[in-house]
Amino acid sequence: MDKEQILKIAAANETPFYLYDLQDIRTRAAQVKAALPEFHLLYSIKANPHPAIVRCLVNMGAGFDAASVNEVRLALRRGSKPENVFYSAPGKTMRDLDAAAGNCEIIADSINELERLNSLAGTMKRRIRAGVRLNIRNPIITQSMHEIMGGERE
Repeated sequence: MDKEQILKIAAANETPFYLYDLQDIRTRAAQVKAALPEFHLLYSIKANPHPAIVRCLVNMGAGFDAASVNEVRLALRRGSKPENVFYSAPGKTMRDLDAAAGNCEIIADSINELERLNSLAGTMKRRIRAGVRLNIRNPIITQSMHEIMGGERE
């Protein structure tokens, strides 16, 4: 979209407003996919959950990183397949897990969460797709005063 198009749209709408260039989003996503063909593109819905953006990326075959059950639902409503949605958030409640089960891959953050998922799967009498987030001790990071991602500070 060029400057003239943007000014014309701005003149026709009450400001402020959000303007998204879906062609630019498609172009940039295609560039990422071309640069990293062996990887599956995941879009973090919390970055911008606008339904048109999510639909645009669904149509390009992207997957989604969802930080809430509502983000899982948004991706599915916009046409994503459950196997392309990854629900990864700390502190998921049993209600969250129950709502997400079967609708995405749930990324477990702890042994406790895996146990809760296993219990839920038993209650539902079916398997639940799950992944595991590892928090591995890293001596370089543990020496940082700004960021502790794994292990303990010594």
